[in-house]
Amino acid sequence: MLSLEKREMLAFLIGYRVRSLRKQKHMAQSELAKGIIGQSMMSMIENGYQLPLPDVLELIAHRLNDPILMEYTEIVQQDLNLVNIPVIDPETLVHALYSHQGKWNQIHYNTAITLCEHYYTQAEYALAKDVADTILLNMDKPHDRPGVYSTACFYYGSVLLRDTQYEDAIDWLLNSEEYKTSLSPDIRGRLFYNLAYGYQHLNYLGMTVVYANLAVMEFATPETILESARARILLGTAQSRIGQTKNAKYSLQTAYNTLIRWATDNTPDLPLIQINLADIYESEGDYEKAQDMLQDALSSPATVHPTAVAAALRIQSRLYMNAGVRLLAVEYAEKSLTYALESGDGWCISWSHLNLSALHTDISQKLTHAKSALQKAMTTQNYLLSALACESLSFLHQQVEEHDKAMQYLRETVLYYRAFAEQNIMIKASIQFLPLHRIRF
Repeated sequence: MLSLEKREMLAFLIGYRVRSLRKQKHMAQSELAKGIIGQSMMSMIENGYQLPLPDVLELIAHRLNDPILMEYTEIVQQDLNLVNIPVIDPETLVHALYSHQGKWNQIHYNTAITLCEHYYTQAEYALAKDVADTILLNMDKPHDRPGVYSTACFYYGSVLLRDTQYEDAIDWLLNSEEYKTSLSPDIRGRLFYNLAYGYQHLNYLGMTVVYANLAVMEFATPETILESARARILLGTAQSRIGQTKNAKYSLQTAYNTLIRWATDNTPDLPLIQINLADIYESEGDYEKAQDMLQDALSSPATVHPTAVAAALRIQSRLYMNAGVRLLAVEYAEKSLTYALESGDGWCISWSHLNLSALHTDISQKLTHAKSALQKAMTTQNYLLSALACESLSFLHQQVEEHDKAMQYLRETVLYYRAFAEQNIMIKASIQFLPLHRIRF
């Protein structure tokens, strides 16, 4: 049996098709209605406010000589499910929406949300964004239809996130969060995950932990166990970066165990977890475990993103350096930079340059890589990496007795460390009351 929502959508589509065909045939509304129904009822049908009875629709279809309307007649008559009817396609819905004149009602919003979901799941992101934008433009008061508004903001922000427009994406996703209770549990979990992902790329790691935790809790059902595991990977990565090593290992190991048990293919998430765990073990001095994790990750049959490969090679470089094998350490650091450049990831590129600056013995090469690290870190607004690069440059210029440059980079180091600290909202609120230097260049 057709649900109320499906009947409303069918009425909307029939009305659109009747109106379009009538205009194509240069018929007046009264001419089409004559002998079938009153003109006022025909107007209601064309505007999608009334689902016609099967016999009425059949007469209209015959008068317009349209086989598709005859198919709609069968749907109405037999109360069929629209899911398996080929004439209900996204293009038809788009044309019906965009040709509608006048104010939208709930069926228009429902249809548009259906289109957003369709285009997004089909990876047609530009179309999903256009439909979401159309929804938002047609809304006068978001609080009148909070579920529609929140869902549209979610898809709009999610497309921006895929386009690496992280700050704008966060703004739209936060708009969606304002009415989060109106979202379905599935979209709410995806909203929290996307917020965590965006904050991670902006290096707001505290916020990443908050939203990744929320995503894990939202995905706490048997149906979404794999989504929960992926949220834990994001959580563990952020925890590792802010020094919560114990929590990070728990999050990553839990995600790993879940994927091993429930994932049905060679998911790239497994080597990603192994690389993150290797990073933690190496930082703790457990080089044997770190090496085992790296070997498993790099020998995985899954397709691993260049960013992850670059991270793995960077860790391998450090392991060789700890073992006193400098030549291999430099070789793997160079390989890491190659994959980092292929990925285009600013954070990864900057770290690879810093690693090479530390490993090379020639001062000119050290300076070149440290400057490259700073340039890339500045383009991505990564304050921590900018601070580390400036500190390296200050130290290197001091070694070659370029004291003015060394002091300049030292000032910039303090500025970037300050900016990094202020990314934590609680710290930022406290800093303004402290007797700190106001740095000028």
